[in-house]
Amino acid sequence: MDEQLNMLEKTFQDIKNNWNSIYIKTLEYDKMVAKTDIAMYYEINAKGRIRLSRDPWAQLRSNFSEFLQDTEIDNSKTTATLEYIAYPSYLQKKLIKGETILRWFIMPSDPEKAASILDTCLDNYDFMAEPDFDWKKQQQELDSANRWSNFNRFRFDYKHYAKRNADKWAESNYRLHDLYLRTLTMRRGSRILLATKQYYNQHGDWPPNLDSIKSDAPVEAFIDPVTGNPLQCENHGERFSLYGEMANIWPK
Repeated sequence: MDEQLNMLEKTFQDIKNNWNSIYIKTLEYDKMVAKTDIAMYYEINAKGRIRLSRDPWAQLRSNFSEFLQDTEIDNSKTTATLEYIAYPSYLQKKLIKGETILRWFIMPSDPEKAASILDTCLDNYDFMAEPDFDWKKQQQELDSANRWSNFNRFRFDYKHYAKRNADKWAESNYRLHDLYLRTLTMRRGSRILLATKQYYNQHGDWPPNLDSIKSDAPVEAFIDPVTGNPLQCENHGERFSLYGEMANIWPK
């Protein structure tokens, strides 16, 4: 048992918790996804020149149609969704054509220019990786793409379109940050649980409080990353509870 605890302890020591690094990688991923999305709106004509696509969804419809023909799908909802995209109705075709024409007025004729604009818009959110960034306060101040004011200011300007999408990606990173904090709390709690189990093996009982195992785990393991306050522990005799603001590590 002690050998297993030592192995788990080493595993937790090797795990790095660096939000700055995670966020920067996420931002680069967002840029890659954004550029992949706009690629469908361009095509190469018979003369080998790049131009705005006449039918951006053609390749996707073809892929889905081929998939439906070659694959047996047990889920009826999945089949219906794929068929909805692969075989559009007359009205859908008209809507697709209308959207395509609208994008001709918005999208730059050069895909490299569009990609550069996306990069610039997303670069504006580098500050969210700063250690002193206040996630609770800034979330309310973020110029959200879901606010009516953004739609009210709509214009045929790709920079405006790219900014709205960048706002959406930035908003999604608040959920990612919450997940990071929840995971970090669980990791810290798990480190405390190891120390608690080691205490139990030595004394035959659970520790009366966290102060009893302070020397058996890193100092930061006892801190709730959400509030900056100590994680909460309750001894119930035969069992104990360990929890933080966002994560119930061990049942109350």
